[in-house]
Amino acid sequence: MAKADAVYSIAVMENSVPGEYVIESVSLDATVTEMLAEAIESSGTVSPPSDGRFALAG
Repeated sequence: MAKADAVYSIAVMENSVPGEYVIESVSLDATVTEMLAEAIESSGTVSPPSDGRFALAG
């Protein structure tokens, strides 16, 4: 359970969290699609790989 005085590091899309809850932020200058594609490509596989649910268009 989250503690009221705890500080957490999270990843969010721009403007998805109200500013009063943000202590510090870093802009990665990348889209969600770019970050997801990089993660999938670097992992080498998507599981399950052959059921047709995933397609990486480029």
